[in-house]
Amino acid sequence: MNATYIRLLKNRNFAIFLSGQILSVFSDSLFKISLMWYVAGMADAMSSVAAVLFVSYLPRLIVGIWGGYLIDQFNRKHMMILNDCLSGAALVVLMLVMQATGLNLWLLLGVRFFLSLMDVFYSPAASAYIPTIVAKEDLIGANSLFSVVYNALDIISAGLAGIAVAAMGFDKILCINAALYVVSAGLIVFLPASIQERCVEKANWPELTRGYREIFTDRFLRQFVAIVFTTNILYTIAYGLVAVYTQSSLHVGSEGYGFLQSTISIGMLVGSALVGVLKIRHPGKVMIWGLLFQGAVLLVIGVNSSLFLAVVCFFLFALSDALAIPLFSYLQIYVADAIKGRVLTAFDTMVLLASPIASILIELLSRSSDTLRIYVFCGGIMGLLFVVFLNSKAMKEIEI
Repeated sequence: MNATYIRLLKNRNFAIFLSGQILSVFSDSLFKISLMWYVAGMADAMSSVAAVLFVSYLPRLIVGIWGGYLIDQFNRKHMMILNDCLSGAALVVLMLVMQATGLNLWLLLGVRFFLSLMDVFYSPAASAYIPTIVAKEDLIGANSLFSVVYNALDIISAGLAGIAVAAMGFDKILCINAALYVVSAGLIVFLPASIQERCVEKANWPELTRGYREIFTDRFLRQFVAIVFTTNILYTIAYGLVAVYTQSSLHVGSEGYGFLQSTISIGMLVGSALVGVLKIRHPGKVMIWGLLFQGAVLLVIGVNSSLFLAVVCFFLFALSDALAIPLFSYLQIYVADAIKGRVLTAFDTMVLLASPIASILIELLSRSSDTLRIYVFCGGIMGLLFVVFLNSKAMKEIEI
């Protein structure tokens, strides 16, 4: 195992924090997958699934501004504990109501909205808290390790959710999820208090929107958001069309689609692990040259009809996703602590808008182009991004 990972795991506070994150993220992932399976069995399945996805995005768009301000205003450790406890309580209420009166879609949507609302505060607070317990030189390794764990949890929870639903039923899964949230909160209790410069300004509009204003006025932040926003659109299109690509271009069955999806998950996991091992001093340069590499891979996918080559390409494409981790690590130390919560929340909210835009583009592009041409188009946009940012001093001069 890499020396950085060993050093991190020997760090008591980091090990406790990682354990709490594993429980919290696994619980949330298990609930989301089980919920989608449960909703898919309802009478109007497509509308119900669409409604669940909609309320999952809604909280960040509605209260994202307040979330960032509160993260800067209050102790981030306490905020994570409170969020885990409230999330667990919401699942207990859902389970009790389900057992007493049955379950309806509106109740499910309400709980899903609430859990997404909790994540508006939890995720940026956790990200802003990491520099409190990790040395600057280990920050990339820490974020890489988190990414490895999260990707592994996605794979594990996807498999366990199906087994759990069949073996225990939805109500018992809710009970397990609630318990995991409480245990996660209990672990965070043992961590040191968040060392942060408190936001002392009143909650007026200029202070609530400070994160957005900081992004638009800071050259590095502005360019970083532009890259991540655009690439997230392209990632969503590329991954969202895998099923169609498998059928229309590779001409293989569902087993081939499942194999490609597993390949993508493995690629993300391996890429995250490698980034933590490598000593990356200039994350901006890595990200920029990664755009060229990913563009080339998408172009190959767009002219390919071989399953073997598709597996290789999607593995490499997913692996290169991790090239953004060093820049996100730099972001954690670049932003002033007093506004870190607002900037990170604004960043997440702006990037989140890429998903609905990508969905619209998939619909529009599919009317005039086949899947192969769409992949070629995405590869060309990646190459254009490389050209645009190749001489960007704000990105290339970054050093960790």
